[in-house]
Amino acid sequence: MEIIDTIEKAHYVANEREVELLAAAHLACSEAAKKTDGAYLRILIAALQAEFGVKKHKLSQKDTHRHAEVLAEVHTRLYPAVMRGVTTPEVEDDEHLGIDERRARAAIRNARATFARSAASTLKGFIDAGGDVRGLDLQEVTKSALRTFMLAKAGVPPKMELVMAALHRVEKQVLKWVQEDPDQARAAIEECINRLQKLHDELPHHLQAPDLKPKAKTANVH
Repeated sequence: MEIIDTIEKAHYVANEREVELLAAAHLACSEAAKKTDGAYLRILIAALQAEFGVKKHKLSQKDTHRHAEVLAEVHTRLYPAVMRGVTTPEVEDDEHLGIDERRARAAIRNARATFARSAASTLKGFIDAGGDVRGLDLQEVTKSALRTFMLAKAGVPPKMELVMAALHRVEKQVLKWVQEDPDQARAAIEECINRLQKLHDELPHHLQAPDLKPKAKTANVH
C-alpha cells in the first residue's frame, strides 16, 4: 500500500496524517478480509443449495450424510484454487530447497489458506449437528451463526462452564469500559475475537473435520 511504502521509506517516522491513513488502510484490509472469509463460506453453501434445492422436507440421516459428502467434494475441488491464490513467489514450493525451507514455505501457504479450511470445517460441523444447508440465507449467513447453532444443539458440556464463566467476566469488564473508554472496549473485543479465532483455526486437524482437508500431493511437504 502507498501509505505503508511512504512510512517504510521514512524509517517509520510518521506524522498524524500518515498514521490516520495507516489506520484507515488497516480498517479497509480488515473489512476486505472479513468479506473474503464470508464469501468462501457462501460459495460452499451455494454449491450445496444448487445440488439439493430448497428446503421441502425434514432432513433424514441419509440426507445429512449426503450433504457432508458433497461439501467434501466441493471443498476438495476448490481448495487447490485457494492454494494457488495464496501462493506468491517467495513461498512457492521448490524441490531444490532444503526440507526445512520447504516446510516453512508450506506452513505459510497453509496459514494463508486457513480461512477456507475454517469455513469448510464450520459448515461440516453445522451439517453434522443437524443443520439444513437448504434453509440458509446466503446474504446473511456467517460462521459465527453456524457455530452458535452447533453449540445450541450440542448443549454446553461441563468443561465449557469454566470457559463460559471466564467469558462472562470479560463481558462485564468490557461493558464497564464502553462508557468510560469506547476505543479501549472495542480494541479489547477485537483482540478477544482474533485470539479465539486463532485458537480455533489452529486446532488439530482431527478436530476440524479432517475429511474436508484435501490430501497433499507430496509425501513430505503439505
